[in-house]
Amino acid sequence: MNQAFSILILFLLTSCSSKTYVLEKTSSIPIADYTHSFAIVSMSDANETEQKLERLARKHLIKAKWRYDEQNPDFLLTLSYKSGYVHMNLLNAQTYACKWQGKVSSLGNPKDNMQLDRAMWAALR
Repeated sequence: MNQAFSILILFLLTSCSSKTYVLEKTSSIPIADYTHSFAIVSMSDANETEQKLERLARKHLIKAKWRYDEQNPDFLLTLSYKSGYVHMNLLNAQTYACKWQGKVSSLGNPKDNMQLDRAMWAALR
């Protein structure tokens, strides 16, 4: 009985740890209510994961009532994925002053769209 319980606990710990991530952010992202616009700064050498993250960030910010505007945005969003970490910065488009920063780590398999989607939703709210 004790061995079965130990195996169950070990299974739960390993299965949960593979689906978790660590989130760090300076604050909540500013509320827009369609009054703020954003553009995403795309890197020319963006890898597949960074391209997915750009699409997800755009989707989540639009759901949060931000306007997407590549011509004259109020804010610029930068995204990068390196060594298992997603780094995000929201910059004032005029002064390039950083208004918000977020970092997601321990994502596990970055090809898992659902996990990337949940991480971006948690970071951008």
